[in-house]
Amino acid sequence: MPDGDDKADVKRMAGRAGGWRRVRVKAGTRTTPRLHEGEQFMMVVEGSGVLMLESCVVELLPGVVVHFEPGVVCEARFDEDAVVYVTGPEAGI
Repeated sequence: MPDGDDKADVKRMAGRAGGWRRVRVKAGTRTTPRLHEGEQFMMVVEGSGVLMLESCVVELLPGVVVHFEPGVVCEARFDEDAVVYVTGPEAGI
């Protein structure tokens, strides 16, 4: 079922052993800093941007996969329309 807001369209995809969220993000979107309470993975499929972590900055390009340990704070800026897939307990599946 799609959900989200005017900056991102979110589609949840449940599987037998877990699930994913496909997130379509509009260019110019900047997220607010957030704490990851559980382990999570994000894979960039389309678009570009920058992910700011406490310890480094990651350029977001197609093919980039990011692993978030529990307790990590991050924020992102999307320079182009982007599609990312997210999995983990915070994926809302």
